[in-house]
Order: sequence, then C-alpha cells, then structure tokens
Amino acid sequence: MKCRQQSLDDSRGETLNNQITLARRMLVAVSMTATCLLAAISQAQTFIKIAGPDSAEKYMTLSRVDVQTELKLTPAQKAEVNELVKQFNAAMGEFPNLEMAANADEANEIIQSHQNKIQRKFDPLVTKALNDDQNKRLNQVTLQLAGPDILLREKVAKELKLTDDQKSKMQGLIDVMLEMVMELQPPIVVRQGETPPPMPKQNPEVPKLFAKAKQQCLKLLNKEQTELWKQFIGPEFKVKEEK
Repeated sequence: MKCRQQSLDDSRGETLNNQITLARRMLVAVSMTATCLLAAISQAQTFIKIAGPDSAEKYMTLSRVDVQTELKLTPAQKAEVNELVKQFNAAMGEFPNLEMAANADEANEIIQSHQNKIQRKFDPLVTKALNDDQNKRLNQVTLQLAGPDILLREKVAKELKLTDDQKSKMQGLIDVMLEMVMELQPPIVVRQGETPPPMPKQNPEVPKLFAKAKQQCLKLLNKEQTELWKQFIGPEFKVKEEK
C-alpha cells in the first residue's frame, strides 16, 4: 500500500512542537493493522484540514506563557483558560473507535464529527473567558504561529481570494516540506493494545522547514492579498522562549 503522508501541521516555537506531537500521537493512537494504516494517515490529515485559528491551534497558542502575557490575562483568566486547555486536550486525545470505518473517507468523517463536537463545546467557553480585544489578538497570534497550511484553510483562503493556481502551488510546497519532515522524523507505529513509547525529541530542523515553507507560500500572494494578510495577523508577535 502506497500512502502519501500529508499530515503534520506546523507552527513556530512551542506551538509547532505541540502540533507535531499531537499529529504524531494521532498516528500512534489508532489501530495499526495493514487495513488501518491508511485510515491512520488520513486521521492526521483530517486534523490538519479542520484545525483553524478557531480550533486546536488556538488552544495550543493560548497555552503558551508568552501568549498569555501578550494577552495581558489576569490571574483568574490564566487559571480559567489553562483548565479549559487541559480539558480540551484530554477530550481531543480520546479518539473515536475507527473499527467500523470501511475506508479512509469514513474514518475522516468519524474523526471530524468527533473533533467538531469538542470544538463546539469549548470554543464558546474560551471566547467568554476573554474580552473582545484579547480574543482578537489571540486569533492574530494564532495565525502568525501557524504553519503554511493555514493559508489553505477554507476561511482564510476565501478571505484572501486565493486562485486555484495559488492553492495548487502552495499545496505543492507544503507536500515537499512534509516529505522532508517525515524523513527527519518518521511517524511512530504502534499496534492496537500496545503502549505507545515516549515521544522522541523533535529534530531542530523541523521548525526551520515549516517556517521556510510558510514564507514561500506567502510570497505567492499578490499585493492586495499581502496587505489583507497583514491586517489579519496584526502587529508582530515576538516569540519568547519559555525557560
């Protein structure tokens, strides 16, 4: 079976580390029989396709200490959002049973339905925990920290009015980048019933590949699209390494 991996998402700094770890855990968590391998890869693909600024990436971004400082969260807000992020991650880690899925498409539908249900539960709670300015800045920072595929998310691509040619070229850049990532850090394969091993340390070259691919994709935007993108992301967020 020839399976092309187009799964791992991105982000700079700790957000990138978290997203790669989560996508890799998706490959670990699913039953890895010969017939389920394609479903496992598609599961990671689904995460990448549906996770936009209003879903998993937002929670990863919000969990960062430097982002919470940027948002000027009060002690009470920090406690509340950290608990929500913890509950969200736990819920996302409970993957639905894919044994009844006849193929990768059916597995995708099951996973997407599961994740959408979780997002519908937690998104309003996070929005309510922050004020309007904090919610706006959180979305801006999330877009900045996200990887190249963020430009192909339905909402973003529609707002930027990407052409089919631009989308195709961006996807090509992302595919090449993901192939390089998989060579540097292959997915972990664990059979059903086995205990997943500890997540290996991320190869330091991986964040560089994501950052480079994102810059290449941004260069494909025309002048008007570039100006729109700048409006979407707001002032530059300066990443601070957590000690």
